[in-house]
Amino acid sequence: MTWVDGAPRNYSDYHLQLFGFGVGPVIGLNLNFDNNQTVVLKAGYQYLNYVGKGEGHFDHLTNAASAYSQTNDYDITEKLFYVTAVFLIRTSDDRK
Repeated sequence: MTWVDGAPRNYSDYHLQLFGFGVGPVIGLNLNFDNNQTVVLKAGYQYLNYVGKGEGHFDHLTNAASAYSQTNDYDITEKLFYVTAVFLIRTSDDRK
């Protein structure tokens, strides 16, 4: 779940408000070495949908500032595949 509330970098007079929600499977594996090292591998797929509105001086047709104020409704779908690898080292204090 995510909430976007702000403006594009070069268009501070255009205000966006979007709400996003996503679902998807994740699979992971922890590999422990010795007493103080772990490798974590994780892969997943997310399907996200954002809905909301934008108001201000921005024209999507020209991708530039506009002289007229506009209101735009957004319904954005995003599909994301990711892989994460982490190497952890535990100190002697962490094992107590």
